[in-house]
Amino acid sequence: MLRVEDVPNKASIFAELDYWCQNTVHTLYTDSLEGISYLWSVANDWSVQGDSCTDSVNILAGGGESAVFLEASNFCGYRRSCGPSLLFLSLNNRC
Repeated sequence: MLRVEDVPNKASIFAELDYWCQNTVHTLYTDSLEGISYLWSVANDWSVQGDSCTDSVNILAGGGESAVFLEASNFCGYRRSCGPSLLFLSLNNRC
């Protein structure tokens, strides 16, 4: 029998750097858990580079601000009540 608790909780998002420069690629990652699938997406003119279905992702920073969304799921699905994990991003003025 499957229970709602079998669905994964929100995933945490981690960044290698705490600043972003336009037209550069940065890596984000989450805890890798067995049996969990991930789906990364970004907003505005920022883009995912390569595979968006692993526990890490490369993001090409576009202009202005963006948000990164991460959904974690398993064979039971994902928690719709929690929604995706979310990280807001903005460019660094020192770049």
